[in-house]
Amino acid sequence: MAKIYLTQVSGDEEGARVSLESPLEIGRTTGQLQYSDDPFMSGKHARVHRVRGQLTLEDLGSTNGTFIRVRGEMELRPGDTVRIGSQLFRFMV
Repeated sequence: MAKIYLTQVSGDEEGARVSLESPLEIGRTTGQLQYSDDPFMSGKHARVHRVRGQLTLEDLGSTNGTFIRVRGEMELRPGDTVRIGSQLFRFMV
């Protein structure tokens, strides 16, 4: 299985790249990626993980939604771009 990376394409940490080898939580106050100065990001905003071999983005009940107001889970493909709070990310192989 190819390695998948989450690359930040705009926002506080532009250019940062994280390998998605385990579930990754993103939030203002919790998770492996934290953006404490982002007023549009919830404390515990979203999780990226694999479900039955598919990369999945899960909104964790955030106030402002994730990726054009996604609620719940959606499958991701390499090259997909998502907005979480004010941060923009791209999934790459």
